[in-house]
Amino acid sequence: MTAIEQDFPARDRAFYARPGRPALLGAGVVAAFAAAMTMWGTLAPISGAAIASGNLQVEGRRQSVQHPYGGVVRQLPVRDGAHVEKGQLLIALDDSDPRAKLEVLVADRDAALAAEARLIAERDGRDAPDFGDDLRAHGEKPAARQSMANEAAMMAARKHQFGAETAALRGKIKELEAQAAKQTGEIKARSQAEIKDLKAKRAKASQKVTELSRATKASWEKAKEGFADAYRDLASAYDKAAAEFKK
Repeated sequence: MTAIEQDFPARDRAFYARPGRPALLGAGVVAAFAAAMTMWGTLAPISGAAIASGNLQVEGRRQSVQHPYGGVVRQLPVRDGAHVEKGQLLIALDDSDPRAKLEVLVADRDAALAAEARLIAERDGRDAPDFGDDLRAHGEKPAARQSMANEAAMMAARKHQFGAETAALRGKIKELEAQAAKQTGEIKARSQAEIKDLKAKRAKASQKVTELSRATKASWEKAKEGFADAYRDLASAYDKAAAEFKK
């Protein structure tokens, strides 16, 4: 018998002779520890708390209703905790402010349409603007009626002003044409007088040229006669001198 066999009794040797039994024992110990920790965590009182951020969601079908822009509540047909259906009116807001803003925008649009009709009528030379069916549909509104009346009155006033300015311009044109005709007659008369004066001066100049030509011809004839006399005297003196030299 060995020393190991002497240290372990026969019962222990029989237990450790099977390898699976120690593993089962360890697993049982771990399971017992886990069960004990679970019971302690469930039953033991906790004196502190862990702080963390998170979201809480209430069980049920309650839904918060909120308008994106806000306003004054005019009607509230449901109460807290009431069951509602899809499409049911839950809250009605007062529409006085939005309706007033809408009325202002509609009035601005009608005024712009009336101005457009008046400008088109002035461009085409018509007597009155054609406001169209879209603007006439709002004829029961005071703002639309006022816009159409204002544009019609403005067109009449502008037409009268245009007529007055046109008449004044036509009168100015006639006045300028009369001045131009008068100035043309004066210029024509002045030109004729200058032409007549120039003709007279030209006649005088022609007469002077003729007289000068005649005087020049007479002077030339006289000079020729003088040259002939001098030549004769010179020839006579030469002949006389030659005769004396021969002697």
